[in-house]
Amino acid sequence: MNGPLPPAPGTSPAEEAAYWCMRLHEDDCSEDERQAFQRWLDASPEHAREFAAMQEIWELSADLPPAFGPGAAAPARPRRHGCLRRMGLAAGLAALVLLPAGYGGWRMGWIPGSYIQGLIHNLAHPLSAHVHH
Repeated sequence: MNGPLPPAPGTSPAEEAAYWCMRLHEDDCSEDERQAFQRWLDASPEHAREFAAMQEIWELSADLPPAFGPGAAAPARPRRHGCLRRMGLAAGLAALVLLPAGYGGWRMGWIPGSYIQGLIHNLAHPLSAHVHH
């Protein structure tokens, strides 16, 4: 037997049923093991109920996509690079549009010179903009 070890004494019927369900589906399950399973199954009605429930889960799991191996889908990864790239592109585009628009607005007289001078002062002296005299 190359499969999982049999459950330890005192293991819950659900764990035993899980073991037998896996073992019986293995290609190397021997006739002796199948007879041991039958003895376990006949020993208690609870064993039969737990094994039936485990079989149902086993059959439902056949519909799931494989989690490992060549046919498995790669796990989803966060797409940070695409998000950062889009944010950088948006910031650059905003700068390309807003800076010439601001300059043009100032040249046309739509934006007062005092606003531009204050903006330049705040950029040159960032802490002085927050100091109240």
